Amino acid sequence: METLAAFVAYLTDERRMAEKTVEAYQSDLAGFFGFLTQHLGEPPTPQRLGNLRARDVRSFLAHRRRDGLSDASIARLLSSIKALYRWLGRT
Repeated sequence: METLAAFVAYLTDERRMAEKTVEAYQSDLAGFFGFLTQHLGEPPTPQRLGNLRARDVRSFLAHRRRDGLSDASIARLLSSIKALYRWLGRT
């Protein structure tokens, strides 16, 4: 989870986000990475993340919806994923 650790460091050090916000992003993305590990059969790397399709992300969101997450929680998950991809695009 080197990518996740680097992204969290970016949020903390460069973006200077509040601790609770960083924790929320980290939790959301740890769940996403865990799902992808099962979904893809291997841990996500930056290259694998770049090769994901919209259907892969939709599968994750549907999985979390089945877990009972609210619309607001699903929106936050999607926001976390978008932030990760924006960061990956710049690095």
